Amino acid sequence: GGTLTLASGGNIVQTKGVVAAGTLTGSAQHLVQITSDVIGTLGNFTVTGSVFQLTDAVPLTVSGALSVAFLQLAAEGEIILANGASITTTGLPAGAQSGPKPSPPGSYISVLAPGGLGTFLQQGISTLNPNGAPGVLRIELPAAGGQIVFNDLIAPTVTLILAPGDGTATGKVTLGGLEAISGPNGIGVGGSINLLGTIGGFGGVAAANTATITPFASAHYRVNDCPIHSVNCIVIPIETAPLVNPVGNFNLGVERRRRRDANLVIPIIAARDF
Repeated sequence: GGTLTLASGGNIVQTKGVVAAGTLTGSAQHLVQITSDVIGTLGNFTVTGSVFQLTDAVPLTVSGALSVAFLQLAAEGEIILANGASITTTGLPAGAQSGPKPSPPGSYISVLAPGGLGTFLQQGISTLNPNGAPGVLRIELPAAGGQIVFNDLIAPTVTLILAPGDGTATGKVTLGGLEAISGPNGIGVGGSINLLGTIGGFGGVAAANTATITPFASAHYRVNDCPIHSVNCIVIPIETAPLVNPVGNFNLGVERRRRRDANLVIPIIAARDF
């Protein structure tokens, strides 16, 4: 298909039917909501004050410049962030985006693959930028996993939240912050992350320490070959309280015999012996 350009001084909301285009571009003042579509490529699109929501029934390539306060992008099977593409967004604070599922109206890119594996591929050099405030973007795979691959992602003032499920996330990044969500849908230790680059301006071991992981730490989630949130590349174990009273089975008093042992021989001791 060709290029479809949508422009509005207000909202763009799909209420029925299917939006089909080879490339989608456009702009809106407020809400853009396209929830049933067949779009191959997302080009330049600007939403001044609110949410851009697009759910694609086929693999999607982001090739242009997206500038939206809250980006909610989902596509079936594969999402490609092409060389030269950029995303400028605000999103919600990282703490609100670190659960099993992203919280609206936060900014996220979600690869859909019910019962299967998904792929997020960043090609060449792509950039993430904040939209007037510290930016937060979540990238997630289905619970079964797949792969997230970064060739060279430049986002020095954006916090990236990665949820690979039972899959992997690898590659080169420059990030303002990183939070890893371990396990499928954040409910267990599964999958892995192995990134190279800088986090919060730090490289090497310090980058791994600067990054965070939830809900469980794992040596399979690494930055610059060090476990995420480790200290000097060493994971500090978290001690947990015992489930029972640790001294409950100890008698701290002097135990007295209730009956004399029949085989006990009492030595003959006189008072003069003392």
